[in-house]
Amino acid sequence: MTLNARQEAFVREYLLDGNGTQAALRAGYSPRAAKEIATENLTKPAIAEAVAAGRAKLKIASQFSVEATHDEIRALAHSDPRSVFNDDGTIKKPSEWTDEIARCIAGFEVVETYDKVSGEHTGRIVKIKLWPKDNVLTLKAKVQKLVTDRVEHSLDQGTADALMKARERRNATKVEDGDA
Repeated sequence: MTLNARQEAFVREYLLDGNGTQAALRAGYSPRAAKEIATENLTKPAIAEAVAAGRAKLKIASQFSVEATHDEIRALAHSDPRSVFNDDGTIKKPSEWTDEIARCIAGFEVVETYDKVSGEHTGRIVKIKLWPKDNVLTLKAKVQKLVTDRVEHSLDQGTADALMKARERRNATKVEDGDA
């Protein structure tokens, strides 16, 4: 059975947040009947199959995205600028770069130099800019939870109770002084 436009919209909206009532409303169903229609829609085999297929696609897409991000962080964190050079110290041609080398390079510039008088080619200057490693290492540390952006505290119950009582006394003093 194929889905009509409103049912397709319901599936699309349901996949956003998993809220059937809200999905029904966003798909254009009546506010009064949205909850019942959501329940009914989710029991219909064709809609249930469409939801399952959509979830499978989202799962694959999100896993790929997370894995790709981790791969990029790993490659940048472990990049070695020496791998851009040949044994004799010359820079490898871009066609010779491995994927690991290529993803670590933020950009490059090639400048051909010429003699001002004769116009003869005198050389080439190659500038390679790598992605900054400090940012990548910070990201890697955050992913591995070695560094956090927030501070977490844990208290035993006695200390927590004492702090709550102190807060209550402070608030009571503010009320008495008219600072509330």
